[in-house]
Amino acid sequence: MKKILVTALLAVMAFSHNAMADNGLGVIAGLTSSSTKSSDWTADKINQYHAGLTYKIGLPLGFAVQPSVIYQLKGATLDKYINGSADQTTLDTKIGYVEVPVQVQWGLDCGMLRPYVFGEPFIGFGVKNETSVTVDNVVTTVKNKWDEAGIDRWEYGLGLGVGVEIWKLQISGRYFWNFGSLTDDEGNVNSDTVKETVVSAFQDKKAFNGVAVSVALIF
Repeated sequence: MKKILVTALLAVMAFSHNAMADNGLGVIAGLTSSSTKSSDWTADKINQYHAGLTYKIGLPLGFAVQPSVIYQLKGATLDKYINGSADQTTLDTKIGYVEVPVQVQWGLDCGMLRPYVFGEPFIGFGVKNETSVTVDNVVTTVKNKWDEAGIDRWEYGLGLGVGVEIWKLQISGRYFWNFGSLTDDEGNVNSDTVKETVVSAFQDKKAFNGVAVSVALIF
């Protein structure tokens, strides 16, 4: 019995030591490709970037938790012919979020190499936006005025992905879903104002979804 207890204690100590050794602050950056869906509009993706700080917390049995604070740019381009008109309306929107994702990883320790899978719930708050509406070559732009753009500043969602850690370098890719909406307003376009166009384009309450590829260096 004593041998079993000693063995168990040593195993716990070893796990704890390895977990502590895996703790570390790092920097993270990468590319984000996002878009949104609308029943009446044709949507295209916008490729942007993200960058920030991350902190890895090693846990026993191959698990790790890695929260981050990043600046994340998302956006979309949508096109539509309004009310049978020959004039095409184009909506371009780009939103910069301060985002807090919390990545829960599970991986296999293969020495210097650690492949892993992860889930990543996140929440974000918009700090910058630029939304433009083009009708018959006339462009109307709203910058950093959330009510005039009709855009909700809060976002939340989930990402699922895979990654590989090579010593202190992480390379990962994920698909993310936003569960919130880009606008809380309802209505139809009855003029060419930015807010009314945003309300029409996002009346299905669909926020940005997409893919992201990241590189992180843990110190």
